[in-house]
Parts: sequence; structure tokens; C-alpha cells
Amino acid sequence: ASSGLPTSFSIVSGPATIAGNTVTLTGAGTVTVRASQSGDAYWNAATSVNQSFSVAQKLLTGSITANSKIYDGTTAATIATRTLSGVVGGDNVSLTGGTATFANKSVANGKIVTATGLSLSGTAAGSYQLASASASTTTDITVRSLSVTGTGVNKAYDGTTSTTVTLSDN
Repeated sequence: ASSGLPTSFSIVSGPATIAGNTVTLTGAGTVTVRASQSGDAYWNAATSVNQSFSVAQKLLTGSITANSKIYDGTTAATIATRTLSGVVGGDNVSLTGGTATFANKSVANGKIVTATGLSLSGTAAGSYQLASASASTTTDITVRSLSVTGTGVNKAYDGTTSTTVTLSDN
């Protein structure tokens, strides 16, 4: 049998709000909702019932682009952009940090660059989980121009054709 009395709902704990019978999730975590029904002259108040459920963090995928560079003898790379896919609406969450390196220091086009140590930041970052703290892309290491100069060292005539030259490059 039903009393026909109204049931009210409230959030006991967790990242959620309630308006009427609609629960709005505001983040990841465990939410506990309480259902209550007061009594009247004919019916006793019902015992309140709590129901808990977990809201998991949404998995995001990060990606990067990297700047090409002129050969400098190192594997150091520079991250140009960081982007996230899977962000809900206008949530304030960004991909940040990371150190990027080329697989090797040799000149070539389409070289793999890997960034490690990426993380999430922003006011909604707690609602998300980064699928991987690393990301890869490709870019180029281009040839470095080399200029060589030679400067002769003056000497007194000694009847030979040998001399000393000082060489330098950029």
C-alpha cells in the first residue's frame, strides 16, 4: 500500500546537487542520496533510505605538437601545443607540463618526439584522469649550415711553401 505522501531527496555527501527529483553530478567520487517521506495524521513517517553510487573520473587523451629544430647535437625537443580530447562542455581542465625529446639527435624529417611527465590542471581536473602521462608526435631536425673560415698566419720568408692557417667555424 502507498501513502501517496510526497518523497523528498537530498544529497548526504559527494560531488552532486539535487533539484526536485533530478541529481546533477559535479565531479568524480562517491555520492550518497537520501530519500525521506514524512508522515501525516494517517501514516507514520517512513524510515529514510540512503543510496550510494560511485562516479568515476572521465578518461582523457592528451596530444602534443613539437617544434622542428636546426641540428644542435642534442635530443632536446620543445613542445609547441598541448591538447585534450574528451573534455565535457566548458570544463576548466588543461594538459600541462612535460619534457620532450627526439628519439636521437640525427637530422631527418618526420622524427618521433615523445613527451613524458604530462599532467592535468584546472578547476575541473579532479573529475578527469589522463590516459597516459606521455604523448608522441613527429617533426623535423634540419641541417645546420656550417661556415668555415681560414686565417693565414704571417711569417717571414724562409724559402718553403708551408704556412700556418687558423680555421674556425660557426
